[in-house]
Amino acid sequence: MTGLGGLPMPGLARMAEVTRAISEAARRGPGEAVGRWLIHEPWSIVGQRNTVKAMNRIVMPAIPTGLASTNGDATDAMNEWYRARSVGGVGLILVEPAQVIRDDGERDSSPVRGEFTPRLVIDAKSDQKALRSLADAIRLSGAVPGISLALPSDPDIATAALSDFKMWIEAVAVASSACDTAGFEVIELVF
Repeated sequence: MTGLGGLPMPGLARMAEVTRAISEAARRGPGEAVGRWLIHEPWSIVGQRNTVKAMNRIVMPAIPTGLASTNGDATDAMNEWYRARSVGGVGLILVEPAQVIRDDGERDSSPVRGEFTPRLVIDAKSDQKALRSLADAIRLSGAVPGISLALPSDPDIATAALSDFKMWIEAVAVASSACDTAGFEVIELVF
C-alpha cells in the first residue's frame, strides 16, 4: 500500500489486515472464536506467588471516578460503580489510579487538567475494611479485582533527591501490601 505522496508504506497493509481480522471476529461473536481471537475465552496471569484466572480477556483500565471519600478511602458509591462494571462481563477490573502518598495541598480539579477529586489514596492511614469491601464487590460479581497505584500528580523526578526516591519506594511497598491484604489480585504501578 502507499501513503500520501505515493510513498510505499507496508505498515498500512498490515494495519488493514488487522482491521479486517478484528471486524470479522466481531461479526462472529464470542461463540465462534477461532485462532488468536479468543477475547471471550478464560485466561491466566502467572505471578511469582500465585496464578490469577480471569473469565475472559476483557480488561477494564484504571479510570478515575472521583467517588472516593474526602479523606481518600473507598466508598459504597465506588463499590457499586465497580460492581456494575464487573456484572457487565469484564474479566479483570483495574480500580482507578490510587495515590500512594497523601496530597496535603489544594488540588486544581478543573476539567482542563482532567482530574477528578476526591482521589483514592492507599497508605498506612487507609481504611482497610473499605478497601477489602471494594475488592470483594468486584470479585463477588465475577471479575478479578486489580488496582492501579500512582505517585501524586506531577512529581519532579529531574530534581528529586535520593530521599524522595526512598520515600516513594516505601510508599509503594506500603500501598502494595495494603492492596494484597485487601484481596486485590493484580497491582499495576503507574508512574
